[in-house]
Amino acid sequence: MNLREAAQQALEALEGIHPGNMTPMAEEYWNKAIIALRTALAEPEQEPVAWIHEDELPSSYPYDLMFPYSKVNGVRLFPVFGPFPQRKPLTDEEIWKIYDETPSGKARPFIIRFVRSVLAAHGIGGEA
Repeated sequence: MNLREAAQQALEALEGIHPGNMTPMAEEYWNKAIIALRTALAEPEQEPVAWIHEDELPSSYPYDLMFPYSKVNGVRLFPVFGPFPQRKPLTDEEIWKIYDETPSGKARPFIIRFVRSVLAAHGIGGEA
């Protein structure tokens, strides 16, 4: 199981929980976890456009952060990614699908969760 599959499994488990019996603090953490997972899963998976030898890395390259994703092919190579594809606005049908899938609760938190879910599906994160 890769990280994306684990995140999807965690999201499905959290969405299966009804927040009705939670304390307000637990519901807030539950809501933030759902938003974080939806935001992460909304990001497109991207393949490297090239690989660069570690001696040729620019000084601004996040070496420590990217080391786990490097590979050795005689020499250590690091991935180079291109720009993310431009996203299109959600259709009305996509918005209604997100609305239907949003866990319900009390009116105000429900509306906030709904809006945050729409933003997350569009790749826009933020605080709940």
